[in-house]
Amino acid sequence: MLGWPLVFAELLAGIVVGPVLLGIVELNETVEILAEFGIFFLMLHSGLETDPKAFIRSGWSAFSVGIGALTIAFIFGAGTSMLFGYSLETALFVGTALAATSIAVSSRLLKDFKLQSTKIGYMVKGATVFEDIAVLLLFGMLVNYHEVGTINPQILLTMVGKIVLFFGITIAAGLYLSNHLQRIMRKGNRSFTFILIITFFFAWFTEFIGLHMIIGAFMAGLFIDHSKTPSFTGVTPLGF
Repeated sequence: MLGWPLVFAELLAGIVVGPVLLGIVELNETVEILAEFGIFFLMLHSGLETDPKAFIRSGWSAFSVGIGALTIAFIFGAGTSMLFGYSLETALFVGTALAATSIAVSSRLLKDFKLQSTKIGYMVKGATVFEDIAVLLLFGMLVNYHEVGTINPQILLTMVGKIVLFFGITIAAGLYLSNHLQRIMRKGNRSFTFILIITFFFAWFTEFIGLHMIIGAFMAGLFIDHSKTPSFTGVTPLGF
């Protein structure tokens, strides 16, 4: 009725029925698993609706927007914390936390506004992916500094190397194998199972190198052409 995206109502409902207000639904392991699966499939669906070549072409603009947003949020977050009397180390942690974005919420907003396949949509998706990766690197450096009192360049270089290797292999393999994947999925109407296997593997590998699984889910969906994915009996691909 108000014309707002549905994700606002979902977030508000969670606040109302959650422990913040009414406490009808308590945060437990079951709720956490359901929430993780919800985000997982949302990011897979977002990747399926994204043109990989257009996403890659938006790389420089996405990087520019991401680094700008990250820098502004980090500076203002850390600066405000120091104005309130917090130590430099605490302020840096606060700035890093505020610099993090929600890839899932951004993707949902783009979908609700029908912007997911536009130039702006690709730029926003790329920027949020970059920001979250950069925040993980910053957080890793801060944790390392807090534990040992210094920043180990070897740990940082290892993390950067894993990330670069992951995206390099993912993009190269995705562009090369995309047509082969379509042919496999057309045989025997096994699309849904095959997509899940690929996506779970990507999610596991992303967690293995220190990133969040939703980035892996998005990258897996990115190279599976949604328009060519066969439908199942009575449902559309992924059940959406």
